[in-house]
Amino acid sequence: IVLVDTAGIRRAGRIEQGIEHYALLRTVHALEHSDVAILLVDATEGFTAQDTHVAGYALEASVGLMLAVNKWDAVDRGAETTERVEREIAREFNFAPWLDHHFVSATNGRNVEETLADAVAVVERRARRIPTADLHGLLVEAIASHPPPARHGTTIRFHHVTQASAATPTFVFFVDRPDAVHFSYQRYLENQIRQAFGGFRGTPLRIQIRSARE
Repeated sequence: IVLVDTAGIRRAGRIEQGIEHYALLRTVHALEHSDVAILLVDATEGFTAQDTHVAGYALEASVGLMLAVNKWDAVDRGAETTERVEREIAREFNFAPWLDHHFVSATNGRNVEETLADAVAVVERRARRIPTADLHGLLVEAIASHPPPARHGTTIRFHHVTQASAATPTFVFFVDRPDAVHFSYQRYLENQIRQAFGGFRGTPLRIQIRSARE
């Protein structure tokens, strides 16, 4: 296991722009060469736009992603605070509902080992392969439960699905009209895969729609 600690990216106005830009480039470079990223945020400051931006960079790099809310020892840790922060996580990172999080403390070591163990588990999930026969069965059930909406009166037909060989879990669907498959239906298929095969917690999935003629 190789751990890369990138420079902290501060809020705008707190540091010279050139240095901040360099730190961001280093972070993006580290993400592009990682299997999983642990996004460290400050519990005493709350979530910032910069936090969600960095999470977005992780998604663009298609790496696993976890959230570590640091300095949990410095805030009121009652049930009400925990519930409030968890609601904020769900709201601010709604684009990654599969994201896991831990409340940690670098000072006393709270949940540090657990966070690292879960990061390793994310890497293992990313390596999981789903048999094609199981994917085909899921596709049949998914279409039966919620058929793809017709476009301009023409029905969209799915022919086959398989998992591609890739670092990021990638599922390729072959259809007769790839351009007619709406993004919302792709999201539906992704959710069906997550529900049927253990959730793939902590990692984005790639859904590719290709022509059945390929």
